[in-house]
Amino acid sequence: MDILGTPAGRLRPGDSNPGTVTMKPGGVGGNIARALRRLDWQVRLAAPLGEDPNGDTIARALARDGIDTSLCPRIPGRRSGIYLLIEDEHGDLVTAVSDMAIMEQMTPGQLETRAEEMMRADWVVLDANLPEETLLWASDRAAVRFAADPVSAVKAPRLRGLLPRLELIKPNVREAEALTGLTLERAGEAGLARAIADLGTRRVFLTLGAGGAYCLGQDGEGHMDCFPGPVVDTNGCGDAFFAAALTAVSRGMNTAEVGRYALAAAALKAAGRCIDERRIGAAVSAGGVENDE
Repeated sequence: MDILGTPAGRLRPGDSNPGTVTMKPGGVGGNIARALRRLDWQVRLAAPLGEDPNGDTIARALARDGIDTSLCPRIPGRRSGIYLLIEDEHGDLVTAVSDMAIMEQMTPGQLETRAEEMMRADWVVLDANLPEETLLWASDRAAVRFAADPVSAVKAPRLRGLLPRLELIKPNVREAEALTGLTLERAGEAGLARAIADLGTRRVFLTLGAGGAYCLGQDGEGHMDCFPGPVVDTNGCGDAFFAAALTAVSRGMNTAEVGRYALAAAALKAAGRCIDERRIGAAVSAGGVENDE
């Protein structure tokens, strides 16, 4: 469950800020699943939910979005994951607290009964909220295409052992630094992306916030700027980018085409628009997102 605090005016650190607080089902895995569903994927989500009101709300919302939740265990006595974030007046993240302790309950034993479903999938998307032993277990047992999101700099190192198995990864700068031990200042964006590729991952999409993305694949690499457009809220833009990149890769697009497609989806999300094929195609063709559809 995402809990989002937005100030009514300029954010004043260390003070009580008038504004709005909203709650909605979120999480990296949930957000990516919703975005993939809007791009016409059939999606099954395997994520633990607590036996609490938030768990009930999340399960209902996922079902309404057309996502199969039959692989989501309900964990007695545990609270569903909560992500508390504060953004500034521009919609940019200032700070956040992630309470994902329930994810430690998603053990290899929990996934054992779900392994057959995983092996029938076209893709398995993993995020680093999962325990490292579970991530390694999944990558060893399913002979499918894997993609992963590092989630945060703290949790990104959990993916190090999986990098040779990954078809696609989407780190931001801090996550890439945690994965490689390098810094943006010393290696540059190209150096960070190449270091991950050198560890075995075939496609690396290093997101740079308002700076765009560095896109690397076996057919080329390069920096790409963000698509211009209004910015309402940047929360979830990376998840929209990830889902669109996975969609574009699955359709055989080259690295530059994947980057444009994914950046268009992120721009739509930042503008507060739903992502779908029509809107992404229109944004790619126009080179940006219009203020009014």
